[in-house]
Amino acid sequence: MKEYVRSAVPVLYPAILFGPNKERRAEARELLKEIALETGRLNMKERIFCLATIPLSFWTWLTAKLNVFQQPKLLRIEHPQGNAHMIAQKAAERNHSFLGFATDSTCMICSPSVESKEIRQR
Repeated sequence: MKEYVRSAVPVLYPAILFGPNKERRAEARELLKEIALETGRLNMKERIFCLATIPLSFWTWLTAKLNVFQQPKLLRIEHPQGNAHMIAQKAAERNHSFLGFATDSTCMICSPSVESKEIRQR
């Protein structure tokens, strides 16, 4: 567990410097002090990792503000269908009524009727 907590320490340095308000920055400072008390002082390698996160977090903030190197936004393209949808729906209604399926239910394809209206009338 000690290694897991120590591996998360580099995240606290940008939080201390670039936190949203004084309270959050103070909480990050207190957490860093508490981790140092519980697990011991940071060695040189860990300190270098901590200091390296500062320019990386600044770079992330800068690219987000300037909108560069970001993922492309989703693009929605609608293709005009015209009357094709209505023609297909009428053809489906004709085929279903001919085959004995009910066309007045919520799902024309899934709801077979015992007898269609045309067969009853004959």
